[in-house]
Amino acid sequence: MIELQPLLLRYLQQLIQLLEKIPEECFQASLAPDMFSLAEQARIASNYSLRLYCPLIRQPVPQFDQQELSKSALLQEVSQRRDYLRRQPAVTELSDARRINERAGFADLELSEPHFIQHYGLPNFFFHLSMVYAIARQHGVALSKADFDGYHDYPGGFSFIQPGSDE
Repeated sequence: MIELQPLLLRYLQQLIQLLEKIPEECFQASLAPDMFSLAEQARIASNYSLRLYCPLIRQPVPQFDQQELSKSALLQEVSQRRDYLRRQPAVTELSDARRINERAGFADLELSEPHFIQHYGLPNFFFHLSMVYAIARQHGVALSKADFDGYHDYPGGFSFIQPGSDE
C-alpha cells in the first residue's frame, strides 16, 4: 500500500517552498481566462490533501481558508493543513468494500477507498499542484523540476531545450 500521509506531507512542503519563490504579483495570474488563478490552484491543491485523507480516517475535512488569497495567507493555510495532517493517524488499511462519496464538479462519485485515492484524490492533488508550477513558469518565475519534486538536480541555467532548436 502507498504510504499516503508521508507522500502528502512531502508535497505540501514542496508547495510551501514553491509559493515562497513566487512573487505576490503572480498569485492572481492563471493559464487561461476560464481557469483558476495560481492562488486558487494552491488553495485547492492543499485542500485536496485533506479531502483525500480525512475520509480515510473517518474525520470531517477541517476548513483553513482565509478570506484573502495573498501569498502570506496561502502560506499560512498550506502550513495549517500540513500541520493538521501531520497530527493524524496513519492509514494502514484500505477497503474495497468501504465507499467514499465525493462531489466532483457537478458529478456525484461513489468510489472504493483504493479507487478514491488512485483515480480521484491523488490525480486532483497533483493536477492543482502542477498548475501552480505551470502558472509560475508561464510568468517567468525561475523554477526547476527540483522545485516541484525535491529530487531532481540540474546545474544553474541548464535546459534540455537549446535556444534556436526546432523542438
